[in-house]
Amino acid sequence: IIFDDNWKKTQSKNESKVIQSASQGEAILLEAKQDETQFLNSNQHQVVSEFICLGRYV
Repeated sequence: IIFDDNWKKTQSKNESKVIQSASQGEAILLEAKQDETQFLNSNQHQVVSEFICLGRYV
């Protein structure tokens, strides 16, 4: 297959939708990963806090 270097590729409507969906999916995954990190950090803080409190009563 030979392509003309001057040929400008335009995205089809379906291709645009696929790219948009992929971008939205990546954004959702990134947001979920950030939420997971925040959740783990909050749990770690809670465990450390409980450990410190238990240490005071021993």
